[in-house]
Formats: sequence, structure tokens, C-alpha cells
Amino acid sequence: MKKVTILIIYLSSINCIAQINETSKIGLYKWKESVFIEPCNIDGTDLVGATETTTIAGQRFRVLKIIDGAEAIIQILDYTKKTTPGSARIYDATTDFFRYNFKGTSSEFASLPDEQVNSRNYGQDQAYFKVGLSLIDDLSFRDSKISGSLAAGIINFPFKYRPQKGNVDFTGSFNFGAGIGYTFPHKSWRQFTHSVLSGYSISNIVLDSSSTNRNQSKLASVNNFSAFSFSLGYLIQYQKVQAGFFIGWDRLSKINQMQFEWQYQGKPWVSVGFGLAIFSNQKEKVDKNPSTSQSNE
Repeated sequence: MKKVTILIIYLSSINCIAQINETSKIGLYKWKESVFIEPCNIDGTDLVGATETTTIAGQRFRVLKIIDGAEAIIQILDYTKKTTPGSARIYDATTDFFRYNFKGTSSEFASLPDEQVNSRNYGQDQAYFKVGLSLIDDLSFRDSKISGSLAAGIINFPFKYRPQKGNVDFTGSFNFGAGIGYTFPHKSWRQFTHSVLSGYSISNIVLDSSSTNRNQSKLASVNNFSAFSFSLGYLIQYQKVQAGFFIGWDRLSKINQMQFEWQYQGKPWVSVGFGLAIFSNQKEKVDKNPSTSQSNE
């Protein structure tokens, strides 16, 4: 009895995993290149007399259901265009419409009620296609939207350029700081992402006679002081590579500033920042309404 129970639990877990994997395939995609697809009914049965057609690179489609874990029923996103303002019929058919979206003729489409066309619900005349899951995995990418999210991590500033009039300073400033900000929403297939970040760090500042106004005689040959740095910047990320432009401000402690009167206290500097291990809590926005995002306009 115990073995039978274990077997039932094992088979049930396999079935649950299969269902989860199939469910995860449902959603919006975009073809990377042309692929053969087979016209079918919504249940996956073949259309009598229908022949294979091909998709278009960049074409968007929706996976509706999975058949036997090997094939997907897909719907090509609607090829219609908006008519002139004020028309009762909002959408008219375009060149590729009857190939990918409507099984009837142009005259049959013209006879549909305006309300049905405007809702983009073509009922039994809606076109569907079958395609292998392996082709979807290899030749398309998800077309979901990643929501805006918190971004945080480490920022390195290899130099600081202080553009003060009459007293320009350019120094190496290899230091790390914590960064926190916001990554903007973007399509899941976009390789570039954009973020705004604020940075906070303790920087090493070298004081000398040219950068101070008081007590230069008390400065040693090497004068390293700690300063608090605050920065704001715009960061671009390509895959795992991150770089951005930042403007910031450094401040010595009140005691050190009173003693040496550092000329760049609280004055702006600019630098290029490199992000290290920036991460974000990104979530995909799933389009749950099959009637939305249907246009390839």
C-alpha cells in the first residue's frame, strides 16, 4: 500500500510539473525569423484543404494552448489598421490580414457588423495555426513587458573631473559606492535597459597646497582624507555590462574643512560610473486580455 501511495504521489507530481511547464509557455512572442506554420481550428484539428504558410520576422503572436506537450496553437496578432476619424468602423483589413487573421473573404469581412470588427472578435472566422514548441523556443522570444523596478548595487567611479572656473581639477578616484535607483519598464526582449541611480560612498580625497586655502604648512607630502560623496546619474545596461554618466558632490568633515578650507567642498564633479552587480526586482507584466495588444500597426 505504501509503494502504491508513493507511486501515485510521484505520477501526480510529474503531471503537475508538466502542466506548469505548459502554462509557462502561454503568452506573447515575437518571431526572430520566418517559420512554417499550419492553419488549424482552435482545438488543433486540421483545416480541410489548407496549406502551410510562413510567418514574418518580427511578427508578434500569442500562444493560446499546448497540444500533447509538443505543439502550440497560436494566433497571429491582428493585422488591421485604423480608419479615418469619425467612421463607425474603427478597423479595416490590411494586406496580410486575410493570410493570418481571417479565414473568410474580403466581402465576408466587409459584411461583419462594425461592433464585431471593432472588438476584433471574428468568431468562427478567426484564423489559428499550429507550430512545434521547439520552433517557438529556438526562433522566437517572449514579448512581455518587464515592469519598472528597484535597482541597487555597487558603483565604481574611476575618476572625478571638477569643472570649477579657473581651477579645473582632474584626479583619479578609484572608489566604490552603494547605488540605489529605478530601472524603467522595458520589453523582455530588449537587451538595453535604462536606470536612474543615486550613489552614496566614502571617498579618498588628496589635499595639497593647490587645492586648499588654509594651513598648507600643516599638510604632509601625502594627505589622504575621507569625504562623503553623493551622486546622481543615468545608467545604461547591456546584458550584464553597465555604464553611465554621473554628477556628484564631495564633502570633508566639518573639522577638516575648517582647518584646511578645501576649495572643492560641496562643488560638483562629473564622472563615468561602472555598475557592478546591479540587480533589480523585475517582474513581467502578463497581458491577460486576449483582445488587447492585437495590432501590428
